[in-house]
Amino acid sequence: MINRIVVGAHYGLKDWIAQRATAVIMAVYSVLIAAVLLVVRPSTFEAWQGVFANGIIKFLTFLFFVSLFYHAWIGVRDIWMDYVKPTGLRLTLPVLCPPRDRATTSGGIASLGPGDEALDDLLRRADAALDEAKQAGRDRVVCR
Repeated sequence: MINRIVVGAHYGLKDWIAQRATAVIMAVYSVLIAAVLLVVRPSTFEAWQGVFANGIIKFLTFLFFVSLFYHAWIGVRDIWMDYVKPTGLRLTLPVLCPPRDRATTSGGIASLGPGDEALDDLLRRADAALDEAKQAGRDRVVCR
């Protein structure tokens, strides 16, 4: 009879590939943002704000931080599994700090209409659309 010792989950290749992929995403972002900053050379707050107002830069920055957090989570979890020797503690740590495997999002989108007098009208409609999307459930977008 084989006596098995509980050592935790064996994630192996999947997480090795995920860590490499997130590292590539972060490296590519770092090179691209460095290139953008070398070309634009922002020296004032407004210039920095202008760089990050671009939708593509916003998305790439968001992707960078998601990759960073996932990369860090995999690394910390692997350290726990490899170097924390007491089995109970090894299996408890990931339960106390679980990853968020599935992210959901709800969004409200509004456009400036001909009857809108101020930005407050647009924001009010966007907030109402967001509330409607949240009430509709996960992964919903409402446009107004």
